[in-house]
Order: sequence, then structure tokens, then C-alpha cells
Amino acid sequence: MSGLKSALELSLERSAEHAQGNLSDKQKNEISAIRIEYKAKIADKEVILDSKIKRLGERTPPEQIPMAIEGLKQEFSMAKKSLEEEMEVKIEKVRNKK
Repeated sequence: MSGLKSALELSLERSAEHAQGNLSDKQKNEISAIRIEYKAKIADKEVILDSKIKRLGERTPPEQIPMAIEGLKQEFSMAKKSLEEEMEVKIEKVRNKK
């Protein structure tokens, strides 16, 4: 591994640190709802990726399929990272509410 942490890993670390803090039940519930929402969004993107990969053979020459798959995976990775960052912003807003 390169030693770099994903947004999700950083989020989990911050969650552990903040779990020891004084979050209200309402804040905990809001954070949980945000995590569930974004987990579903990421899963949806993953399903779409799998579907696109399965349909590549229908419209892509065989010699271009590996490159097309790599492009789709990179697109998914960027979308996932963006969603994780969005999630973190929302969670931080909830944590900072008093």
C-alpha cells in the first residue's frame, strides 16, 4: 500500500475520535442517516458500473474492452471519492452543530 488513506478511512478515524466526544443522540442519528444515504449512493454507482462493463461487448470492439473497462473503473473511482468527500462535509456540519 502507498500509505495514503481514503476519505472513508479518514472518516472512520474521525468517527472513532468523535465517538468519545459529546455528540447528542440527534447528531448520532443524523450522522448514521448520512452514512447510510451515501453508502446506498456508492452501491448504486457500483451497480451501474457492473452493468456498463457487462454491456461493453455489445458496442465495443474486443481489443478495446480492457481499456474501456479501465476507463469505467476510473470514472467510478472518481465518483466514489466525490461522494465520500460530500459525505464527510455533511458529517462535519452535523458534528459542529451545537
